[in-house]
Amino acid sequence: MCKRTILMFKSGSEPMKSFVLRKMLFLFLLILVLACSLENPYKSNRIPVSSMKNHEVSNHFAIFLVKREQTGNAINIKIEDLQLETQPVLTDKDLKIYKWKDHSLELRKDFDLSGLLDYVPLSGLPFVVVANDERVYLGAFWTPISSQTAPIPSVMVLPMSPQNTIHIIAGYPDKTTNSQSDPRSDQLIYDALKSVGKLKE
Repeated sequence: MCKRTILMFKSGSEPMKSFVLRKMLFLFLLILVLACSLENPYKSNRIPVSSMKNHEVSNHFAIFLVKREQTGNAINIKIEDLQLETQPVLTDKDLKIYKWKDHSLELRKDFDLSGLLDYVPLSGLPFVVVANDERVYLGAFWTPISSQTAPIPSVMVLPMSPQNTIHIIAGYPDKTTNSQSDPRSDQLIYDALKSVGKLKE
């Protein structure tokens, strides 16, 4: 009986092997699909927290730090090519009033710019002003002990001193501009601030 069974298996060995291989392949693929689906059941349906925040929160006016660039280098790079930090340093939600005449910003009482920036190098800390999700101009946070100059809008940061009012000056130490060439007076910024009731003309 055993000999007959062995002979029958041998006589049909090729079709049998093919059938077994197909069955094993099917089982392997089934296990693989199940394993992938169980790896993270929320992966395909959940939005990452960072993306969700970026999607839901819209800042009409914001200042973002530039990543890994000194001010001198950032000046020579197209503004759209600059890498910005994910979270802004300041937004219209931190603003009480933006005085358009001298570009001074009155901030919330609990807002501390120097505390947020921690350290401003002598070469400045470059930032980009964004209005309604569009990059408008490059500027820099500056320290009063620096002897270097910057031909771009600048904000003086006083160390160890809470700042609830800041001024965006035309340049550091100062630069005279006319309204037509002054990036601070861009219409996009004006419209964005006015739309949220933070503009004082």
